[in-house]
Amino acid sequence: MCPVVRLKKALQGHPDSGGFWEDHCNRVLKQAGFEPIRAWPSTYFHKKLECMLSVCVDDFKMAGPASNLAEGWSLIGKHIQIESPTAPGHFLGCTHEIFEAEIPVPSEVRERESGRASSKRQEEQHANESRA
Repeated sequence: MCPVVRLKKALQGHPDSGGFWEDHCNRVLKQAGFEPIRAWPSTYFHKKLECMLSVCVDDFKMAGPASNLAEGWSLIGKHIQIESPTAPGHFLGCTHEIFEAEIPVPSEVRERESGRASSKRQEEQHANESRA
């Protein structure tokens, strides 16, 4: 009898199983349109759906417009066998709750942005006048 066999699934506790899963997960999430967020490992953003995804081993949490979440889960489900989404509950040591909110832009940010826009316009006008 030969004690060595080729495994079709990861063997729980194998030293490399976590790394293999991370590589596989990263590859298929990219195929589904989720791009990794640089300097924030295991976090992805889907530009078209405007959904952010956090992955911690086999726990997936997605946030974004309510109208796009089902499509985001469907895209992931084409590549990874996942359960139906459940209420957020406890994740990474925090209790998560669903709510809707409008995030106001502070007035100093609006002023700074409009200041940049007007100074850029002034630079363009000055450049155009210099050419004439």
